[in-house]
Amino acid sequence: TGNKRALYVKIADRLHNVRTIEGHKKLQKQKDVATETMQVFVPLAKRLGLKKTAAEFEERCEAVLRKKG
Repeated sequence: TGNKRALYVKIADRLHNVRTIEGHKKLQKQKDVATETMQVFVPLAKRLGLKKTAAEFEERCEAVLRKKG
């Protein structure tokens, strides 16, 4: 997209979602969000130069994806 501000808002929203991911009662929903974040938002954050955000996404999502249930 040509509007980087919209991308930053989407990343900030997803970061909030990932930080509060435990609020989802169903583990599968948590894993779905984590998978999408790893596939879409981590590369996007890296392309925008948001290395710390990408690292936090990875850390939090990997923790969810390791869960068994």
